[in-house]
Amino acid sequence: MLIKRYFTRPKEPRRMRWQEYDWTALKILNDYRFLTTPILYQLVKLQHPNLPFETFRHRITILWRSGFLERPKEQISLMVRSDDFHIVMCLSRDGAEMLANHFGLDEEKLSWRADQEKVGFRLLEHQLSVARFRATIELSQAFKILFWLSDGQYYQTIHFRPTTEEQKKITEAEYIGAQVKETIRPDSFFGLVNKDGQTNFYALEIDRGTQVLKTMARKYLAYYKLIKNLERE
Repeated sequence: MLIKRYFTRPKEPRRMRWQEYDWTALKILNDYRFLTTPILYQLVKLQHPNLPFETFRHRITILWRSGFLERPKEQISLMVRSDDFHIVMCLSRDGAEMLANHFGLDEEKLSWRADQEKVGFRLLEHQLSVARFRATIELSQAFKILFWLSDGQYYQTIHFRPTTEEQKKITEAEYIGAQVKETIRPDSFFGLVNKDGQTNFYALEIDRGTQVLKTMARKYLAYYKLIKNLERE
């Protein structure tokens, strides 16, 4: 019933006339990959402050019915677990092509992926957590986002030999004295500029209880080594 109601498009969608906020929505979805309609609306509203929510929600439905947006079907698992769930949207292939053609962009450099509408339940939930975190920063308008890298766009491979004191902090004694190689791939790496013009850089890690303690220990120690290396530079 849910599939028929929320995931089956009409065979002949109505013609649509593009509005400026349609393009804004597609650009934001390209940057974020996955968003619910209310959060997408709040982000679009930063550029179109007079846009009513009901008008926007209707437009998003039209964009989906016309094939420019996708609704990942794995979100059904989220829908049945929540009383306050909102539809998750992402760009479709046609939406990515339309966005690239309209703004003269290189389609290969867009964040859209051919398999993103088929993303698994756990990955979708994780991506939404990252998106909510980023949207909270952007909507606060307390910082300017200098850049935002996700999905392995930033990584560092760290080689190190943990000392006894460091290992006590991590509580993974089996790594003492052993050569360790750890590739740090944060969920996001980003730079923020505050209102005083100061720039700081951050690595975002979101764990949903799926990592074992051994992996987390190595990751935290690798971050510690990376910070120390950067301080020396």
